[in-house]
Amino acid sequence: MSQTQTADMSHVDIAIMGSGMVGTALAAALSDSSLSIAIIDAQDSERLQSRTLPADSVAAFKPRVSALTLASKTLLSHVGAWQNIDPQQVMPYQKMSVWDQREYVFLVFLNLCF
Repeated sequence: MSQTQTADMSHVDIAIMGSGMVGTALAAALSDSSLSIAIIDAQDSERLQSRTLPADSVAAFKPRVSALTLASKTLLSHVGAWQNIDPQQVMPYQKMSVWDQREYVFLVFLNLCF
C-alpha cells in the first residue's frame, strides 16, 4: 500500500499493528475475506516490500532466529509463505531453552521437530 493510499483511508475493518511475521501472516490469512485491512508499520512501504538479501560478510550477518511450531508451519503454508523460505535455513530442533534478560523466567522445550 502506498503512502497516498494510507493517507486516503479513513476507515478499515481491521488495522494490524506491525509488519513482522505475525502481522503479515494475519493479513495474508484474511486477504481472501471481504474485509478492508491495513498494516501499520514505522517502515515505509518501499522498504517493507523489498526482499531481504543474504549478508555479504560474517560481520554484516544479523543473527536472528525464529522457532516455529508445527501449527506455525501449517499457518505459513496455508497463506503461501512457507514455500518462500529457503530450505537451507530450516532446521528441526530437539531442545530449546528460552529465558528473559533478567532470567526470572526460564522455559525448556523438548522433542519438538517438524
